[in-house]
Amino acid sequence: MMKNILKCWTKCLTKKLQSIMQMTCSYKPLLLKAFFRFADDEGKAQFSDIVDYFDKFYKKRRNNGLVAEKKGSIYSSNNCSKKQIENNILRFPFKRFYDMNFMEISCNQKYVYLTPKIYNRLSKSDIEYILTVCDTKLDEYYRNV
Repeated sequence: MMKNILKCWTKCLTKKLQSIMQMTCSYKPLLLKAFFRFADDEGKAQFSDIVDYFDKFYKKRRNNGLVAEKKGSIYSSNNCSKKQIENNILRFPFKRFYDMNFMEISCNQKYVYLTPKIYNRLSKSDIEYILTVCDTKLDEYYRNV
């Protein structure tokens, strides 16, 4: 099973990453960007840092007169709480990566992990590629919103 996951991840680093990032919202690439921004050497990031990253990203877009997210999204309003952001991340982008066996979260929801066997195989250039794909997908998304 793990060998299949690792093979899938390797494919994702090439053409498959684009298809995994099929988006109805901006959440998936933003989660990956936040994760890699705060991940330590063991492939874990504090969930609170990721939540803050989401909060700042959408606030910055709103403050700059840009669309933050589709109408009806919690991020379209200035009134969204950290708890709402936490729930949104867990319900949407995290769940997708969790279901694919790419990400995990600690029992107390303090840390988000990239599956260690995957994280340990990523080179710096792999991570840079992932982040480039994320930026591209966000640019495409916001051009069409």
